[in-house]
Amino acid sequence: MLMKNLRNILIILTAIPFLMACSEKSSSDDLQLIVSPEQIAIPWEGGSTTFAISSNCNWSITCDNPDLIVTPTSGNGDVTITVTAERNTMPTDVTTRLTIRATNGSVVRNVTVTQSGMLIQGGTLRVVNHANLIYFGGAVGEADSLEILANVPWKLYGPEWLEASLDGKKWTALSLSRATISGGNYISEPSVDVVLLRTKERNDSEYDQNESLTLKQDYDTGDNYEMQAIQLGAHRVAPNIETSMATSIATDWKIGAKVVEFYRTISNHELTADEYTPEKVLKWGKGAPDDVTAWGNLKENTQYYIATVGVDADGNWFSCNQVSYMTQSSQNQAIADLVDIRNEGNFWHIGYRMNSLCKMFYRWVTTNTKRFTQSDAMVGWFMYSDIRKQSAMISDGYVEFTVDVPFMYVTWAAGHDGNQLASVLSRFCSQDYNPAPSRTNHENEISEESASKEELMNAFIRIK
Repeated sequence: MLMKNLRNILIILTAIPFLMACSEKSSSDDLQLIVSPEQIAIPWEGGSTTFAISSNCNWSITCDNPDLIVTPTSGNGDVTITVTAERNTMPTDVTTRLTIRATNGSVVRNVTVTQSGMLIQGGTLRVVNHANLIYFGGAVGEADSLEILANVPWKLYGPEWLEASLDGKKWTALSLSRATISGGNYISEPSVDVVLLRTKERNDSEYDQNESLTLKQDYDTGDNYEMQAIQLGAHRVAPNIETSMATSIATDWKIGAKVVEFYRTISNHELTADEYTPEKVLKWGKGAPDDVTAWGNLKENTQYYIATVGVDADGNWFSCNQVSYMTQSSQNQAIADLVDIRNEGNFWHIGYRMNSLCKMFYRWVTTNTKRFTQSDAMVGWFMYSDIRKQSAMISDGYVEFTVDVPFMYVTWAAGHDGNQLASVLSRFCSQDYNPAPSRTNHENEISEESASKEELMNAFIRIK
């Protein structure tokens, strides 16, 4: 009897592992862990999205991207999971895997989260304060700048006779073969970076140094931007900041290393060699390096050539330089009209009203009314040079101020399309109530006026 009982106990003990295995197998087969959907997306701007877990067990979530916020990360039963991300500042998609595990680890599910790359608007990269070239004077330390409009990272390549700086303190020589200065970032709306440039060496040659300045993108979203950098030869003179209006053109000057004075003229055709002989050049207008020169009575939509001859201290000159510019049209221009003008003695009230083409405008007051009567371009040159110090006006309104000398009040409007500054100004002169010179196409002789930069700067009043 005892032997029989022992045999039964042994059979039962031998069967227990098999019974337990069957029980565990049955429990694993009954686990339910379902995720839906298995792929979710978040826009580049950032935000939240969800997926669902349906289960009959405890579970937990792990994430291989610390920038994603997942809530909750553990639980049981049926739960909605929220996944949140900040904006993606890179142009490439970011893919993350979420792993959902049953507590005993026997069941695993995955959810893929994709955040799209930042929308790059065509890979904007261009220089906005110069066209296709930039002139430098012939001496050491001749300065200018590049205002780079970009929504992508960029690198700058250029000639070794130029050096560049982002802060005006640390200067780095440029190179045509490697980038020595960079900036920009991946952003949705383009912004402006300013790169300061200056010459490292003097050019005593009679010929210009001419090399490429190239902006290259770190990410291939569009074309690179290229322009020419020119350091003038010893006797060369070239326009610098040029302002073309409807019937006038104004510019200041860049000069070669040996130039102490120069002659300039404007023509509606490119001059031939027999038109700039020494006898004829001496009849042109004569200028100093610090001058701003304006020509009026020009025709709209017409190409003109500005010709210059630089002269050294001994009266020597080398060649004639010619640069072409186009006047603009006066039709369909943004205007901020000056209205409701009245005064009591020295106290003035001036209103301004934007036309339908006007998006914004800038305003100035000058006390040098005689200097600016001939053309819009002379005023325009100063206003363009000074415009970064001004705040744009974006609505109709008025200004009141007190002034005890004759003055001229000026507005310059920009249109809705690309913030293009208009080709005409709105002006009021307190002395003779002449709002502006005639802007019709003239058959009269071209007029010329000149002033030093210092004279122009001292003639303007800041409007609070």
